[in-house]
Parts: sequence; structure tokens; C-alpha cells
Amino acid sequence: MRTVLVVDDEPAMLRTFERILTSAHFQVVATQDAAKAVALVTERSFDAVVSDVQMPKMSGVDLLRVIRAHDLDVPVLLVSGAPTIETAIEAVALGAFQYLLKPFDNAELVRAVERACQLHSLAKIKRDALTITGQVGTRPSDRAGLAASFERCLAHLWDRVPTHRQCRNAIGLCLRSASAKRRACASTSRRCARSGGTTRSTA
Repeated sequence: MRTVLVVDDEPAMLRTFERILTSAHFQVVATQDAAKAVALVTERSFDAVVSDVQMPKMSGVDLLRVIRAHDLDVPVLLVSGAPTIETAIEAVALGAFQYLLKPFDNAELVRAVERACQLHSLAKIKRDALTITGQVGTRPSDRAGLAASFERCLAHLWDRVPTHRQCRNAIGLCLRSASAKRRACASTSRRCARSGGTTRSTA
């Protein structure tokens, strides 16, 4: 089950987040304290983080900054009832996944968290590929950078003719992935087509 960290200093709002996301089959870890949220993020892994922007002691943007120093991949959704241009610009610069406005539609929140979890799953796959090829030190922090690095990893891993199983698995992964991987998908499909996909079949 996908796990989402929710941070909001208002108890009623926190319960609302928890109710909506739990009913959508997410496992929710909820806290009113941004400092506790920081501790949780450093102790365990989450598929997504949802945080209010206006909070005492530490704002949602400050929390995002701390999370990014620890984890480049986990998507962070910021929610605000009184958005400002300055806050929105800073959130985007720090890599916020989405900026939601209160009041929000329940379905809109669920869709946003679903997309965030899918992106996180893709990012973890790309990180694994970077680790395999010894490129983990590059640590790209944006979706475009991750996509480009993953394409390089595929080229490195498949410098020979790909097997039928590799072709099948890669194409299946492409079909399940978001638009950021379309270029990698097209490149993989061309390599498989040239090899016939069966030259070194291990299936």
C-alpha cells in the first residue's frame, strides 16, 4: 500500500486529509508538527508528502526545502488557502510537485496524490538504474534530468543486442510510465525492432 505523509497544523483539516486519502486506499501518516514531519521523512520512506503552506515555526515551503536536502525524489504537494506569487515561485524552484488551493475538490486531491505516487515509483526505478551504472553521484533533481539519465542508463546496460525478455519488460514499463519517459520508450522500441526482439531470447 502506498504511504502518504500529511502535515497540517489544523486538526480538522488534518482529519479531512486523512479521511479522503484513507478512503482512496492510501496509508496515511498524519502530523500537526512540521518538525516531527522532518524526523519522519529521515526515518522512513514515503510515496508522497502533502503539506499545508501556512504553519507556525516551519512553513510548508521550509519543510519542502528540508525534505529536498534529504530526498530528491519524494513528491511534495503544497496546499494553501492564501497563496502568494512569491510562495508559489519558491515552491516551484524547490521542486514542489503541485500547488493545490483550498478549498479543493476531494477527487482533485486524490488524483494529484495518485500522480505523485506514480512519479515517485518511476523516480525510484531511475535511481536504481543510476546506481547499477555507477552514476548515482549525478543526482539529477528534476523530471527532465531523470529521464535523460535513465536513457543513458538504458544505452549503457543494453550496449549489446537486447534480449526478448528485456524488450518485453522495457516496453511494458514504458506503457505504464508517464509522458516524461516517451523518448526512452521510443528509443527502446527502435532497438528491439532492429534486433527482432528474439535474437537472444531467454524467455
